[in-house]
Amino acid sequence: FKEESVFNSKRLYCFVHLTIQEYFAALFVYKSFASKRIDSPNLKDFLLIGSEEELKAKLEEHPVDLPLD
Repeated sequence: FKEESVFNSKRLYCFVHLTIQEYFAALFVYKSFASKRIDSPNLKDFLLIGSEEELKAKLEEHPVDLPLD
């Protein structure tokens, strides 16, 4: 987490590494969807698409550093 001064003495806060920012953005979307603050058919289709096997296959195509369990 980093703090910078920008125009007109306003402070800007940003994350040092974008993966942290992406994680919080994804968490916000998921929590908003789960609490029904976002009711988008496209988002619902995206989050609930396919079976667990299909999800694992997609993740294997694009490996991540974290285990699936």
